[in-house]
Amino acid sequence: MKGKNEFINSKVMRNTNKLKVLELIRTEPGITRNLISSVSELDISTVSKIISDLMDRKAVIEKGLVYSRLGRHSKKLFLNKDFSNFLILDLGVNSSVLSIGYFDTSFDTVEEFETHRDPEEFFEILNKKIKSNPFLESAASNFTIIGVPGMVNSTHQKILFAPNLKWNDIDVSKLLPLFHIYLENDSNLAVIAEQFENTDRRSKPLNFLYIFMREGIGGGIITNGTLYKGAFNSAGEIGHMKISDENECFCGRKGCWETFVSISRVANEYEKLSGKKLDGKTSYERFRNICKLYEVNDIHVKKVFKKFSEKFAEGITNLVNILSPESVIIGGEGVFIPDEIIDVVRDKVKGSVLWVNNGIEIVKSSLNQTNVTVKGAAITASRLISKKVLSE
Repeated sequence: MKGKNEFINSKVMRNTNKLKVLELIRTEPGITRNLISSVSELDISTVSKIISDLMDRKAVIEKGLVYSRLGRHSKKLFLNKDFSNFLILDLGVNSSVLSIGYFDTSFDTVEEFETHRDPEEFFEILNKKIKSNPFLESAASNFTIIGVPGMVNSTHQKILFAPNLKWNDIDVSKLLPLFHIYLENDSNLAVIAEQFENTDRRSKPLNFLYIFMREGIGGGIITNGTLYKGAFNSAGEIGHMKISDENECFCGRKGCWETFVSISRVANEYEKLSGKKLDGKTSYERFRNICKLYEVNDIHVKKVFKKFSEKFAEGITNLVNILSPESVIIGGEGVFIPDEIIDVVRDKVKGSVLWVNNGIEIVKSSLNQTNVTVKGAAITASRLISKKVLSE
């Protein structure tokens, strides 16, 4: 029995080390064996054996050299893009995006289409799109990952509750009969992309809150470098933090934070106050246009953003006092908020939080927000495929 346990423990350790090596290559493409050994604290011979195995499986490739004056040149290591591909669906409230992702976390966007509000009709339309495109069908036959604006059960492939879509208890596996489907909250995917893109270990925060502004407000929580999902897989629903007794929310309650600071609320407030219709077909376009109007000193925009800054700061203050993160990163459509308003919000928060949290940093994301959920999905899928490969 002891021999069997030792064999199991040895296999677990080998797989753990392989995943560690794969993650270093994933986050730092072009890394060398020696650098992997230094960062991972694995013996160079162990690293070499792992790399050989991964190259035999065609999961890793060598491409190019790091030149050295002192000895042998080192070969650069990369994940093999063609090792696996997969389907990505960024399920949005108004429109959804279909992409094909690859093992090296790159992706190609194929199509954006309107999100039908009836879930059965939506997935029927999606099914037809997949079957009519051989590239999408091929990717979907391997793996499908879906970013959802709400709470999910990835194990049972269900959308539990997507308030802004008014979807409850949707069994995706029955509506989308594909080989392997994985669901994840869109804010969690966005925060994974945010963390992944920061490769500077000296400046990478280990504890931060990511605020994802879309039609609603989602949150991604990184604690000790790890995504926190909570006991019931629903952590980060910060938009439904109650801050008032006003305003009906799609979730069925009153006074949720997102009813004051979501992009559609800000745009609607401006149109109500000014009596003017904002340009733009989508809530994204309308919000970006109202942010542009702020820069030309539109008096109505100033009033709207004054109220917005108060409510936005109030919510962030609550979250900082609860979570005590190193930083708050504002993503999604929040990157278009005028810098002057971010400065106001930052000052209000620092003046309101408990003094122990006064060192909090509040910054905008530097990522391309158009594809941030898709990027997070590609990273997540690549990691999940890595685990599957090692179990074979």
